[in-house]
Amino acid sequence: SNQPLFIIDGVPVNNSSSGSTSINGGIDYGNKMNDLNPEDIESVSVLKGASGAALYGSRAANGVIIITTKKGEQEQRKPQVTLTSSMGFEYPLRLVQYQNEFGQGLYGDAVAYENTSWGPAFDHKFHYWGNEIDNTLRIKSYQGLEKNVREFFVTGRSYNNALSVSSGNEQMSYYLSYSNIIQDGIFPTNSDSYSRHTISLRSMVNLSKRLVTTISANYVKKNNRFVTTGQGEQSVYNQVCL
Repeated sequence: SNQPLFIIDGVPVNNSSSGSTSINGGIDYGNKMNDLNPEDIESVSVLKGASGAALYGSRAANGVIIITTKKGEQEQRKPQVTLTSSMGFEYPLRLVQYQNEFGQGLYGDAVAYENTSWGPAFDHKFHYWGNEIDNTLRIKSYQGLEKNVREFFVTGRSYNNALSVSSGNEQMSYYLSYSNIIQDGIFPTNSDSYSRHTISLRSMVNLSKRLVTTISANYVKKNNRFVTTGQGEQSVYNQVCL
């Protein structure tokens, strides 16, 4: 693997990706760094080449990314509360440009099983269409639907909230945080949704001048739904747009 080694508070983290994506399709399930609340990060440093391998062995041959998380300060005295909140919206900027002069078919002839768009010219008159069911055929106006693909998509929404409390004195310090991310993408329903809740606790207690104890705990709960990307046969884009 060409991926660098990730170290969080001195602990190596397996950050390998799950799933895969390409222009021909696939699903990206993300990686372990998605479980880390960005608001908990204190600093990020990078070690390249031999310096990383000297400290962390052969796993660091492609470099090391060292992440240090926030902790309570012993000189802080008074509790410090931090609240961050953001929201975002998304919608397709550009889609494939379609012609709206000819219907489904080839060489000017209607072909029900063909998905090419070079059948008879639209005349905006009512025609029979579809299969006969119970001796009945449906009719509809033979015309182009200029926005039928764009109307499939919805406005994607994302909400990101984080709350943290920290404090400390000569004997102890603590940092407690909670965060949540709620996202629902541009596909209808919750088929491309993502939610994550994290709770983190880091504390330190001086038991004596020579003995210090630390506690670090992290809880993550995620619920993800994914759709097939790319232009492969199983992708949503292929089914809707082609």
